Amino acid sequence: MKIRGVGLIVLALAALGVLFAYYPQLSDDADIWWHLEYGRSVLRSLSWRVDHAAYSWTPADGSWVYVSWLGSLLLYGMHRLAGFAGLVAAQWLVFAGIVILYNWLLRLARLPWTALHVVILFFAGIAANPVAVYIKPELFSMLMFAATVAVFFAARLAGRLALLWIYVPLFLAWVNIHGGFVYGLAFLGLAWCGESLSCLFKSDNSLSKSAWLAFTSVLVLSACATLVNPYGWRYWPGMVENALAGGGHIRVISAYSGFTAYLAPPPFMFRKMNAGWCMLALALCLAGLLSYLRATRRKVDFTVVITNLFFFLAGFLMIRASVFFVVLWLFSVVYVMAANRFVIPGVITRIVLALAGLAAGVLVWETAALSAGRVYLGRGVNACVPAGAVEFIRRNQVPGPMFNDYITGGYLVWALYPGYKVFIDPRYGPYVKTGVWSAYARLVESGSPEALSALERSYNFQAAVVSVAHAPVVADLFLFSPRWRLVYFDPAAALFVRASLAGSRRWEGDMSPRRFERVSDPDVLARAFALYCSYNPPDAAVIRDIYAQNVSGLFVYRAKHLDWMMNTLRRLSPER
Repeated sequence: MKIRGVGLIVLALAALGVLFAYYPQLSDDADIWWHLEYGRSVLRSLSWRVDHAAYSWTPADGSWVYVSWLGSLLLYGMHRLAGFAGLVAAQWLVFAGIVILYNWLLRLARLPWTALHVVILFFAGIAANPVAVYIKPELFSMLMFAATVAVFFAARLAGRLALLWIYVPLFLAWVNIHGGFVYGLAFLGLAWCGESLSCLFKSDNSLSKSAWLAFTSVLVLSACATLVNPYGWRYWPGMVENALAGGGHIRVISAYSGFTAYLAPPPFMFRKMNAGWCMLALALCLAGLLSYLRATRRKVDFTVVITNLFFFLAGFLMIRASVFFVVLWLFSVVYVMAANRFVIPGVITRIVLALAGLAAGVLVWETAALSAGRVYLGRGVNACVPAGAVEFIRRNQVPGPMFNDYITGGYLVWALYPGYKVFIDPRYGPYVKTGVWSAYARLVESGSPEALSALERSYNFQAAVVSVAHAPVVADLFLFSPRWRLVYFDPAAALFVRASLAGSRRWEGDMSPRRFERVSDPDVLARAFALYCSYNPPDAAVIRDIYAQNVSGLFVYRAKHLDWMMNTLRRLSPER
């Protein structure tokens, strides 16, 4: 099947439209706000090294090693320039950069754009979604890794190994943009092993001795370039220590888990499920292609095999690393096809196109029926963050120190520092050695009043800001505790103060349910309903009506939520 000209453009635009809908701004990761503060601190102090203990009132490890000052500064600049829409623009510019690199390799390989290449990029977008959907410096690592892989395969195809010297300045910048540079060095190290094996077994197209020595020199100098960072050589052992540190973050943060748990419900997290199966399919396709070439042409490309095997295992076992396999796979397929002058049969192209159409339909349905709240181009992002709670805190001068959950901590650092400091935030690293992270993890995992009491005794906080949608268990602990009073909540967060303080003053803030009239996120409205049931039951009925009016009929849990709300209202008011 040949799709050319206008047809190819229409296919590409359709794929882009589906992926755009599949890449909203999600509210379950608040890293971006901490990174914006990091970038602002770098600009304010004109120093590439910040005190990581400065943002919290709880004990934090100021010696914690972390570097993304350049990446955070770039994001802060985009935010200053165009607000959250600027951050979304940065995200899609990264995606565009990867496509440009893909196009460069295609042109170098003298391969024309076909429907198959559009579909390849489409499936790569699905597989990368659980990581790439979030805006943070990690996105830049995705682009830098793509550049690393594209340059290597371009150098091999064109026989221009001088291209590899670009790695030295690339890694000099990358080490200060994000810690993902280690995956770039891992690729180069594995590629060096693969090329060494090719030389040893005298494979076709193996490097000459002088070329192998040049590649070795590039690898060594690129590794040396990574020593130019705020911590110098200490950055490396610091990263190893962070990776081996405890604190329960692997249990609490799903990005550090593997895909195995998400391949079939429960738990039903469709983005991770889609990506997990997609990664398996991509790996099997490449394995099939390499096996065919081995059987028919007696060729083995050690570099392609070793690098893809390593990054597949790394990505499948830790979701956060999965984007590196996806990017490597993209360029590996082009390289293998070009190096072996292999043309994908038309029947396979037709099958892949049919599967892509089916996948697009599934994505559209999932986005409409399963996605709770969707924000695009940054519009409405304030409804996803505790901006209202921050305004309430400032207006009422809520006494501190304040407890906050992991999700809200990122925005609170951005919006309240230095006037208020946080209990914990999405970095988690500075809190591991001090015991704060383990104490927080016990509260989240146990969800018991005893755990909350223990936390209060240890830290004696006077107020608490808790995510309505992402920490419902913690919010319920405060809501039903006689020691705490709910004084404010909105679509993003609930604010509690000590009962002894709640009655001693007048709290100024809008608590009307009409604040939710424009909210269409079913999870937020369901949590607001539950909070109003305790705060002021008549207002819960208003939220129920707002839910019935605003939430799309396509949302699969709509009827279940409405039945639950009606039954709850009947229990609270038997006359209804």
